[in-house]
Amino acid sequence: MILCLLGALCAVAIGTAAATAASSKSTTPTVKAIKPATLGIGDTLTIRGTGFVSGKLKNWVVFQRDRSRPVFLRADIATKTEIRIKVPEKLRPYLRLKAGKSVSTRFRIRVLARSFGEAFTATGLSPVIGPNPLGGTKPTPDVAGDCDKDGIKNSAETDDDGDGLSDVREKALKTDPCNADTDADGINDYFEVESALDLNSRVNFYPVKRPYPNPLYADADTDFDGDGMTQRDEYYAWVRYGGSKPDLNYSDGCQDTRNGGCSGPGTPVPAGQPWLDIDGNGVLADDEKDVDGDGLGNWDEAHGRMVYAYWKAVYETEKPYAPQYGAVDFLDPDSDGDGLPDGGDDQDYDDLNNISELNRGPYWVQPFNPCLPNWKSRTCSKHPPITDSWPPFGKAYSVDPAESQPLVWPRPVAPTS
Repeated sequence: MILCLLGALCAVAIGTAAATAASSKSTTPTVKAIKPATLGIGDTLTIRGTGFVSGKLKNWVVFQRDRSRPVFLRADIATKTEIRIKVPEKLRPYLRLKAGKSVSTRFRIRVLARSFGEAFTATGLSPVIGPNPLGGTKPTPDVAGDCDKDGIKNSAETDDDGDGLSDVREKALKTDPCNADTDADGINDYFEVESALDLNSRVNFYPVKRPYPNPLYADADTDFDGDGMTQRDEYYAWVRYGGSKPDLNYSDGCQDTRNGGCSGPGTPVPAGQPWLDIDGNGVLADDEKDVDGDGLGNWDEAHGRMVYAYWKAVYETEKPYAPQYGAVDFLDPDSDGDGLPDGGDDQDYDDLNNISELNRGPYWVQPFNPCLPNWKSRTCSKHPPITDSWPPFGKAYSVDPAESQPLVWPRPVAPTS
């Protein structure tokens, strides 16, 4: 009798535990399908699965590019089995960069509902997101009287599109109060307005005329303040590392953005990092600062000495070294995900890190050519091309044309006879 009773109790306990486990599993959000597989910022992503919470703004969709930090975004609307979310501008700074331009990037997806999904989606299930909507660049119209889809009706708030500019101010500026990016150039209206005011010494500007950062004209790739960083570069730095706060940490109206504007004490050169101070004036402008903290300056990573194309211009008479090694991202401290910050990394595997190659010393350098400055490095080709050669094997300036030798700095003058 006792054994029967114990057996019954065990059966009940096991059944209860199984039911609890099944219930827990059923409430854990699981992603089963994502459409479309390829889309752009401004397009709508549909996620199908189980364990979602029905309603508006009840679920979080987490986007994560490999080896980058996750981005949490509220889903616009959901049922228990389907989530729809418009891919917002907030994701743009997390797209990969190629030659300074945003390119399509694969993001793994995870859903946070009543609990967190067990894992991010596998590669085959993860969407590829590009910088522009596949259907064009026209903004999405106001949906049910809530431009920014924050769950608050336009009639109940003073900034309908949530771009940081009040509706009253947008009317005066002739921008669209229901579209955070009126000119569809990928730059938030607020950032363009604040940058224009910085450039114009905080005096009001007339938005239908140019030139200055302008929310009515597509001008993302212009460098208005002349610091070497485009408006797009500085906007990305503000969104990703400035938290999109009202005080801009980078502005395309200031060569040296300080205290949310163009005034205040300059940024001193960090101890032990003299290579950041390109012009040697003792303070760092926006191009010289290191927004991602990897030991390399913004301009060097985005447009300068850590860009492959830069060296094609420096050694204009020489063929670029092949293979072409990987580039760096000025917004990502570890662009290749190997655990080393970009400054301490070694793009061409010649055992001279990137910072060392930027500190030229007595030799010619090139962070994408393992034969510079050391032609005996472990990755320098043993069989350089005979004609149309790459540095340091250019015959015109070799110390001895019959041999392959490293070139000293400054470049030797070619023989006249």
